[in-house]
Amino acid sequence: MSLEMIIGLLILLVVAAVIINLFMDRIKQFTSTNWQQDLDFKKFKSDCESYCKENTEGSIAKYCSEKLNKKDLNGNHKVDTMKSETSVLSMCEDAIYCFHVASCERDGDAIDAKACKGILCRSWTDVYGDASKASTKVMELVPGYGTCTLNDDENWWLIAKFGPNPPCGGKTTQTSVSLNCVKSSETSMSCVWICPYINQGTLSVSGTSYSGLLPSVSGSSPPIIQLTAGNSYTVTLVCDATNSAYSTVKTVQL
Repeated sequence: MSLEMIIGLLILLVVAAVIINLFMDRIKQFTSTNWQQDLDFKKFKSDCESYCKENTEGSIAKYCSEKLNKKDLNGNHKVDTMKSETSVLSMCEDAIYCFHVASCERDGDAIDAKACKGILCRSWTDVYGDASKASTKVMELVPGYGTCTLNDDENWWLIAKFGPNPPCGGKTTQTSVSLNCVKSSETSMSCVWICPYINQGTLSVSGTSYSGLLPSVSGSSPPIIQLTAGNSYTVTLVCDATNSAYSTVKTVQL
């Protein structure tokens, strides 16, 4: 082998090493331990801190209802359970609110998820003069905890009482059915739903009923397991069997 060929190979090796290092650095930007460095997340957190610092009724209500408009911070194409920056409780990657990532106080009291529920209920009850309408509005602003799996006794959405019962009292006046189902793993999916006026509904996956997962107007199911990877499943939500307008269908590919 000539000297020129050896030098050429060495140059190629150096170039390859540089490219690999750049690639690895890029990958590290999207690992679960570095998701806080995502530019969209950093902008979101900065906005949340600004709402808190402004400290008006409107800005605090914004702080309490603002959600990150990004569902895959670490780039792994699934919804992960992540550690909140302001609480010992976890959060889902697709439902990150200001109170999860930016600490805020007012008059010496911490504004957490539970405090935010009270703030939003008071604000919207003042607007509407009606607890039922306020409940509907708050459930639109904070409709669920996301589509990852959280234990009920460690679920911030349930603990703060954003649901499943009307958060501000009265009855919700949701007028349309909402159903969102996503793949949780190769053999499971999770669903989030809202039923109008109805206290319970029926959820079925390709003919298999999961009605026990729907005890109330809205909420999230744990992963529906024992499904087969690679198959397409039809998810049907029926809120009121007597009214076809109160049902919807989604298809999920595993």
